[in-house]
Amino acid sequence: ANLKDFKDFYVEFTALQLIEVSLMDVSHAWILTLLQELLHQKEKGNETSSTAKQRREASFQHCEKIVAFMKELLILIEENHHTAVINFLHARNFSPADYKVSIIATIALFCEAHPPFVSRHLLVFLPYLKGDSELSPAQNVAVCGYVMKILESVAVLEKSNLSFVNPDRIIEDLVTIA
Repeated sequence: ANLKDFKDFYVEFTALQLIEVSLMDVSHAWILTLLQELLHQKEKGNETSSTAKQRREASFQHCEKIVAFMKELLILIEENHHTAVINFLHARNFSPADYKVSIIATIALFCEAHPPFVSRHLLVFLPYLKGDSELSPAQNVAVCGYVMKILESVAVLEKSNLSFVNPDRIIEDLVTIA
C-alpha cells in the first residue's frame, strides 16, 4: 500500500466515525462547533499565520474529501448494489435507512460549517425533499429538515453557483410535499 491509499483509508475511516457519532447522538451542536473551530480558527499558540493558513487549507481539503466520500456512500446505499457496504451496516447493526439519515445529517453539519463543501453535490440531496419510500415518516421529516438546512446554508453562496437549480421546481416540490 502506498501513502495515497493510506490517506484514502483515513478519509473513509474518519467519515464513517463521524456518521456513527451522528447516528448515536441526537444533538449535533458540538460536532458543528468542532468543525467550525477546525476550519476557521486563527493561529494557535506559537503558530505563525502562514502555518495556520496551511493547516486550515489541509483541513478544508480533508473535509472536502470526507463530504465527497459520504455522498458516494449515500449513493451506494441508495442503489443497494454494493455488498460490502450492506455487510458493513449489518455487522454494525445499522439499518440502511438509519445510516442514510445519519449521512445526510452529517453532511448538513459540514454544509453549515462551510457551504461550499456541499454546493457541488446539491443535486444528490434535492430528491429527498419528495420523501423516500424506504424511510419511516419520522426519518423522512428528519431528512427533509437536514436537506432544508443544506439549502439554507448553500443559498448564501453566489447565485452563479446555484444556476443549475430551478427555484420554481423547488417551490413546486415543496408545495407537493405540503
